[in-house]
Amino acid sequence: MRRKPVVIAAAAGLVAVVLSGCAGTRDDRSVGAAVQPPDNTSARSARLITPAAPMQCVPYARAISEVSIRGNAWTWWRAAAGRYRRDSRPAVGSILVLKQTDRLRYGHVAVVSRVVGRREILVDHANWLNRGRVHRDLPVRDVSTGNDWSAIRVWYLPGNTLGKRTYPAHGFIHPRQARLLQFQEPSMRGPDVRTLQGRLKHEGIDVAADGVFGRATYDALMTYQQRNGLAQDGIAGPSTRAKLGY
Repeated sequence: MRRKPVVIAAAAGLVAVVLSGCAGTRDDRSVGAAVQPPDNTSARSARLITPAAPMQCVPYARAISEVSIRGNAWTWWRAAAGRYRRDSRPAVGSILVLKQTDRLRYGHVAVVSRVVGRREILVDHANWLNRGRVHRDLPVRDVSTGNDWSAIRVWYLPGNTLGKRTYPAHGFIHPRQARLLQFQEPSMRGPDVRTLQGRLKHEGIDVAADGVFGRATYDALMTYQQRNGLAQDGIAGPSTRAKLGY
């Protein structure tokens, strides 16, 4: 699906003021010793960004995704009914919605940036540590007894550990079905093209994430398809997206 990277400084002007409620939580050091998972390789790409002005989770998620909902984070699940598909299966570009709790007064929303496995994803989100900062590619684990993402734990980046605190979640809100991306005239443009370019870069292929499907993106995609035994058609269809992890 779609991932919509943005220049943080440019987006900051839109969200410097609290436009709608966002979560944010004290770091998990307050709950005691965090649990170190057996394999933390998925956390290697995680990074923390300090924008020019503090950002909130709701406007940030709206800015980098294809889901356009307003209101406090916990209301997104209800607001998405009849407008977007909702379920318990993560996908790149989908919105993870956390429930309102005593600690999460406004709930929280995060955008899935990668599906690592059946019970692990990476997310982009803002204001998780109550300082208006942005986490990119931060691991989130499903710890629910039913394997349905109804309970999650979040990686604590400063300590390089999985936080001990468990947060209840509604599930995932999905943007509309992705279009097939291919080289054509005029060139296809948009956040879904940036998502494709970002995934290709993550796989070690040099391509600019400019959101324009030009000749360079076509060549990069053909290279990826050749390396991975996919049909070399230069089209980012379902099989290619699945191989890329989105």
